[in-house]
Amino acid sequence: MLKARELFEREAKFLTKLDHPRIAKVFDHFVDSGRDYLVLQYVQGVSLRQLVARQGPQPEDRVLEWASAIATILEHLHGLSPPMVAP
Repeated sequence: MLKARELFEREAKFLTKLDHPRIAKVFDHFVDSGRDYLVLQYVQGVSLRQLVARQGPQPEDRVLEWASAIATILEHLHGLSPPMVAP
């Protein structure tokens, strides 16, 4: 369990340094009653699950736009030192 806590601590510190307009900011982290927590920026809106429940399956062109945006974010994360996402 100590190793898991150490890894969480290291990753949490790394996440607080991330700065990208399309990634929710991680402000802090803490442990309460033996559980680890991240303090994240609040992003107003609906989840993908809520959107699909309300509007049904999304058109292919919209999904492809989302996929392109996600690929751009992954490219950014891979370009960090050390890379957040491995190839």
